[in-house]
Order: sequence, then structure tokens, then C-alpha cells
Amino acid sequence: MDRLKNDGEGTVPEPQKNGQTNTGNNKGMPEKRAENAEKDKKDEGLLLAIDGAKIKFNAHLGEFKVLSDVPTTQDKLTGTIIEKQVANFTFYDGFKMIALTEWQDYGTVKVQDNYVLLKKSTLPGTGKLPGNIPPETGKIEFVTSGQINEPESIDAKGAPVPDQKDDKKCFCDRDLEIEDFIKIGISQKNAEKFKDSLNLTFINYNITTCIRKLHFLAQIRHESGEFIYEEEIWGPTKTQLGYEGRKDLCHKLKGDGKRFLGRGLIQITGRCNYTSYTNYKKNKGVDIDFTKEPDNKKMGKIPYSVDSAGWYWSEKLEVNLNDYADKDDIIYITYRINGGFNGYIEDRKPKLIKMIKNSVECKNSKYVSYDKYSVKNSKCWKSQDAIYKYAQLSTDESKISYQQYLDLTADYLDWASIKGWEKNPQKKKNKIKVEAKREKAKQKIK
Repeated sequence: MDRLKNDGEGTVPEPQKNGQTNTGNNKGMPEKRAENAEKDKKDEGLLLAIDGAKIKFNAHLGEFKVLSDVPTTQDKLTGTIIEKQVANFTFYDGFKMIALTEWQDYGTVKVQDNYVLLKKSTLPGTGKLPGNIPPETGKIEFVTSGQINEPESIDAKGAPVPDQKDDKKCFCDRDLEIEDFIKIGISQKNAEKFKDSLNLTFINYNITTCIRKLHFLAQIRHESGEFIYEEEIWGPTKTQLGYEGRKDLCHKLKGDGKRFLGRGLIQITGRCNYTSYTNYKKNKGVDIDFTKEPDNKKMGKIPYSVDSAGWYWSEKLEVNLNDYADKDDIIYITYRINGGFNGYIEDRKPKLIKMIKNSVECKNSKYVSYDKYSVKNSKCWKSQDAIYKYAQLSTDESKISYQQYLDLTADYLDWASIKGWEKNPQKKKNKIKVEAKREKAKQKIK
């Protein structure tokens, strides 16, 4: 990239014969000051962030340093989106970044195949001061662009003018605003409460496109009762009493059942999951042990009630549900989130469809199954457990689902979990369960 054209500021004016100084025009100082003040209001979409730009992260001020070898702007290296390492940011008070995500709002101009950073660009992340001080989450913002002269225009000899994105066209790669949440059916109260945490979660867990965000929101809105329940209500009910001592939840101490009840917008439950989440967050620089009291309760409060839902969505399972959101597979996503299909017909699917109808046009997402969701197009079609549970729903696909279950279990006597059942009590139980389901399926398709 060529350097930006210098508009003459910073040069020494030539003396005139009458003793006056030539400023390059005949305007008086008041007019010149007014003109300069107007220049200071330039659209940040035209200001490139370059080496030496002043930055802030919450209340911490510092400087931006370009580390890569890129073309210069006004004799300083031009910032691009690859500059997102801890070493790129120095803060005057000793604050240090410990985790960074992806740049936002950076425009469309490229140098060396990398998008340039604009003054309005922001970089979400986590950082902390030295010592035993809790980490902070927030966004790195540019206070100045670092340009010596902020150009009124950028001509063909300088940097190309950034194409101004229509950021309101879709939800991809941008924060959702209050009005966006309201438009798709989330109340203003909940939008105001959860907006910042949701946007940070979208970034941290790569929920970056319209279709991913809407699928994620459809699930957490149902799981949390429309953002009402960030923590399971403790009765205790008969089911909740059954949490105590459960080995599959890693409950080993008295009181673990209540200690690790369902928390977060996806209701993370059990010591196993709390431990996994703790380890994941520690690797990201968050020094909180969610298995210890009272920190376990933080799972049910912002920001971790939201963040834990993003973690479960893309990190906890052996699959990343972003991949199935891309395929518009709400049936499989519901199965993995719920373990079955509770609320699928009456709430999860209608919520998703309504949000798609009320959202804005997306340039990246393709709702391939929109309003015509069929289990035949879902990964569930090849899963004998999922297809049997789906068959129990009252839909026009119930019969074909029961038939698919029969087809998938036709060779059940050869399964490793059943073969040799004559001498193994557990395998015999498995055989009896499968045969009972097969018998029910045969009755349903008559």
C-alpha cells in the first residue's frame, strides 16, 4: 500500500514580503481552526489503525504495535487483522492481555491479503493486572488511529477507500444490538441484560454467522425458559434427590447433588461437567474453580451462565454444534442439547422459524431446511437411539421413523453389546430393551 497523501500539516510556512505568514491560503485563523475542527470529525471508516495508535481496554490505556512486515502509512506500519497477539498491545499500567479472539468491524480493504484495521475496529478478549487480581473481559479499542494527518479523502495514489459494510444487513461477524434482539423476539429487558455476554460468547465460541446465532438462541431460549432460569430451581424433587451419589455425574461427596445442580442457560449439571468447564477456562486464563463453593454458583450468573452455554455448544460435546447449525439441522442439535426432543415441536422449532422470519437478509447463511425440517435430512436418521426418540413425537414422520429404527436394529443380535447375551446378564438386559422397542415400533407402523 502506498503512503497516504500528506495534506501539508506539519510543514514550515514560507515568510511573505509583507511579514505575514503564508498558510497555503488566505483564510484567517478562526476559519482555519474551524476547518481543522471539521477535519477532526472524519468518518472513522476512513482512518487506518497504524503502529503507535493509542488504545484502551476498559480503563487501561496503552499503545498498539504492528509486528508484521506490511506497507506503511505516513511512515508507520499499517495494522491488519493478523495483529492480534499479546505482544501487539502494551498498557501503561502493566495490564496484560491473556486471551484474544477475532477483530471486529474492520472493513474490506486488504494489504498482502489481510484486511486492514480501521480506527473503529475492536478486539474482544481477556486480560489482567499483575498480582492476585481477577481477570477482566472487554474489548481493545483504538483511541486514535495513529495517523499524523487524518485525511479528508484518500485518493488513488494513497490507500484504497474502504468499502463501507452495511452492518445492518445481517448478523454475521458483528455484535447484535438491542434492536436486533428485539426484532427476533427477545424482550428488551432480556436484551439489555444479556446483550454483552451473548456477543462475547458468540465471539469466543465461533458462533459468528446468522444461522449459528439463531440456532444457538433457539436452544438457550428454550432451556432457560426465555432467559428466566440461569439456575435450576431446587425442590428438591424426586429427580433432584437422585443426583446424589450418581457416578455418571462424578458425584462422590455428600451434597454434590445440590452443589452441582443445573446452572447456566443450558443447565450444566454434575461435578464432571463443572470440572471440565473449570479446566477449559483455566486454559483460557480464567483462574476460577467452579467445583469449589461459593464459585460453583458463578455458573448460574452472568457472564458464566452464558459462556458455559457456548462452551457446551462447541467444546464439551464430541461434536461442534456450529457444524450442524451450518447444515440447519435443528433436529440433531435438539437431540444433543436435550438428549431427546423435549420442547422440540411446541417451542424450539417454532422459535427458530420465527427468528429466521424476523431476522434480516443474510449473505452467508442458507436455511436449507427452513420450515420443512425433516428427520430424513438430519444426522438423527442414522442414529437408532435418536430416531426412536424422534418417532415418539406426534408428527407425520412418526411411522417412517419407527420403520427406520427397525431397519437400523435389524442386526441387533450381532451387536457387541448383545452378542453372547446367554452368558452375560447385562447383555441380556440390553437385548430385552431393544426387543421391547422393536415390538413397539412394529405395532406403531401397522
